[in-house]
Amino acid sequence: YLVFDNLDDLIMHINARTLDRLHDLMLEEQARHSDPMARLLQLGHSYIRFADREPHRWELVFEHRLPEGQEPPDWFREKVARMFALVEANLRPLASDRSAKEIKQAAAALWSGVHGICILAISKQLDVAGVDSVQELTHSLMSNYLKGFVDTHD
Repeated sequence: YLVFDNLDDLIMHINARTLDRLHDLMLEEQARHSDPMARLLQLGHSYIRFADREPHRWELVFEHRLPEGQEPPDWFREKVARMFALVEANLRPLASDRSAKEIKQAAAALWSGVHGICILAISKQLDVAGVDSVQELTHSLMSNYLKGFVDTHD
């Protein structure tokens, strides 16, 4: 308690380290691919794998709630934003005719879907639904979403 302001501050720093570890893993694993589509798909697989290997750390990032009226500090928001920036950076070459707003929204939609799969997998709800492979489900979601986003325009 001499280093941190309170328990919430301590948890924010733990969560920041978790996001750093996840970000590093995603960068490392996507670097194996040169194709933007393959890089995007790898990001999803890396995210699922991280949540599976470190479920308690992963859950803490999303379960911890700050007291009402308190916002996460800017340094923490930046760590979250760079996760979405990875997705956006790989979407741009696939859909260069899309606006920055469309790419940002697509990144949020895509990542929200992958995150939902993670939540269901960790809570064992996908087992009940008869899903055999979380990675295959993630691949299906991402590849089908990306096909529609890249090939069609509103």
